[in-house]
Amino acid sequence: MAAAINKPKSDSRFVSVFADSTPDVDITFMVPFLQRPTDHYMCGVDDLTISLSALGILDDTERGDDAIILKVIRRRRNANADGPLQNVALDQFDDPTLGDNAIFKQGVDTTILSLNEFIIELNRFGARIDAHIVKTGGLAGAEYIWTSPGTAALAGSKHLGFYLTPDGRLAIIGSKLFWSQFLLHIPNRKYQRILGINKEFLSLSASEGYEMGVSRSVQAFARLPALTLTANGNYNLNDFNNGDDDVAQLIIDWQPASTLWKDQAHIYICRNCLLSSLDRRVSIELGASLPMLNSPMVDHNQETPDFVLGRWMFPRNAESTITGGSSIHGTNPLVQITQKDVMGVITLQGAKDRVLYHTLRPQAKIQTVRLRLFARVRTYDAALDRWSMKTLAVPTNKTDWWHARLHFVSKD
Repeated sequence: MAAAINKPKSDSRFVSVFADSTPDVDITFMVPFLQRPTDHYMCGVDDLTISLSALGILDDTERGDDAIILKVIRRRRNANADGPLQNVALDQFDDPTLGDNAIFKQGVDTTILSLNEFIIELNRFGARIDAHIVKTGGLAGAEYIWTSPGTAALAGSKHLGFYLTPDGRLAIIGSKLFWSQFLLHIPNRKYQRILGINKEFLSLSASEGYEMGVSRSVQAFARLPALTLTANGNYNLNDFNNGDDDVAQLIIDWQPASTLWKDQAHIYICRNCLLSSLDRRVSIELGASLPMLNSPMVDHNQETPDFVLGRWMFPRNAESTITGGSSIHGTNPLVQITQKDVMGVITLQGAKDRVLYHTLRPQAKIQTVRLRLFARVRTYDAALDRWSMKTLAVPTNKTDWWHARLHFVSKD
C-alpha cells in the first residue's frame, strides 16, 4: 500500500482595492491573510479599472510661453505703405486688439483628454480669429497690410479652421484674406515637432498659397522665411510675389476687388500623424510595496530596476476606411478616419486578459501594503531636441476613482 503524501493544498487569495481622488492606497491587514511565508506565493493583477479625468494628452503643468502651441500674429506694412515692415521687435507683429485670443495653448483649467477634444478646441480658437476678422469696420489702418471689409461683406465666411486628414495629420485651412493679413507663430520647438511644422513661422502666400521658407520652392520669394531674424535681434517681414500679392499690389488690387479673395482659401497639411505624436501618455503602472523579485527594465538604453506589479499601454483606437463606388465621373473614393477616444471608465485588465504573476521574496507575513498608480509619459528636452520618458504619480480630480484586484496564488 502506497504511503500517503502530506502535500499542502493550493492556496489562492484575492485583495480588492477601491480608491477615490488619490493615486495612493495604504492597506493595513488586521490579520495576516497569507497562510505561509511570501516566497511560497506569486502575485499578479487580476483586474484594474480606472476613471481618470486629470491625466491629459498634453503637459498641463506648462505655464507662460512654454504652454503656447499656436499664435496668430499680423503681417504689417511699413510707414510708407509700399513694403513689408522691417527691423522691428517681434512683439510689433502682435495684434493688440486680439490679445490672448491670438494664442492657442494648453489651459490651466482645461485638461484635454482626447484628439477629438484637441481638434474641437483648435476650432474654437479659429472661431475667435474669425470673429476678429469680420468685426465691424474690418481690418484697417497701418496695423494691417490692406484694408479688408467687416461684417456686412464677410457674413458667413470662415477664415481659420482645422481638421484631421484620413492619415491623422492636422490640416490648417485659412482664407486668402487670413493669409494676406496674418501668419502663424509656433514658438516652441516641442510643438513644431508634435505637429510636424518644421519652422517657427508658418505663412502661405495670399494669391497662390506658396509656403514661405521652402528652400527648394519654384518661386524665389517663397524660399525666404516669413520673418527673418536680423543681427540686432529684430525681425524683417518678407514679402510675397512681386506684382501679384506683394504689399503694394494687395493695397491696389484686393481692396476694391473682392472677387480676388472672397470665399477662397489655402490649406496647409502638417507633416506628423497626430495619432502617434500628440498624446504624451504611454502607460499606466501599478506599483506595490510587496517583496517582489527585481525584473530588469531597459529604459532608453539604461537598465533600471522594475518593481511594478503591472504595466498597461494606454489604449488607442483609430482606423482609416477607404471605399469606392462608380459615378459619372468614374470611381469616386470616400476616405474617412474613425478615432475612438478612450475616456471615462477604462478596464485595462479584465477577465479575458492574461495575468502576469511575480515571484515574491521571503517575508514572514504581509501586514501592510501600499499601492500607487503611476503614469509613464513622454517628455521633450528643447536644448537637446530629444524625447524621453518619465514616470509620475497619476494626477487625479475629486471625481476620479480606480479599482484593482490583486491575486495571490501559491506555487504548489
